[in-house]
Amino acid sequence: MGYNGYLLKVGGSSGDIFPEKYMYKESYKSRFEAQDLDSGRNANGVLQRNVLDHVPAVVSFTLKPMHLSEFNKAMGLIRKHYITKKLSNGIYPERKIVLYHFNPEYGDYFTGTFYLATPDPTAMQTYHKTKDIRYDAMTLEFIEY
Repeated sequence: MGYNGYLLKVGGSSGDIFPEKYMYKESYKSRFEAQDLDSGRNANGVLQRNVLDHVPAVVSFTLKPMHLSEFNKAMGLIRKHYITKKLSNGIYPERKIVLYHFNPEYGDYFTGTFYLATPDPTAMQTYHKTKDIRYDAMTLEFIEY
């Protein structure tokens, strides 16, 4: 299929393109993590691998530093596509989401169900008069189930 002009869609293949204006494109990574079960070396030191068929992806990228309004748009686009329940206080504890992501190794797009590892935004400046915050760059990591 090849590259279609975007790196990531949140909400699956029919979801929303995650705008590259929010991220450092050079930070984008999409990789598959092979999983082994009871693999090890035999008496001769030769690796005997038992690789599982389920190969979950990990997708990550770094958000650019941005002011509160843009940060809220970027994170809001992700939250809009969470597929798990929201608690009464507005928090999504699981942060489960479907992503359609471009994988450079295979030169194609893949769909999977992921969770967003805990975001950790850092305020780099506050503007009291305008009630604004400027957040530092922050890496988001999505790990497939």
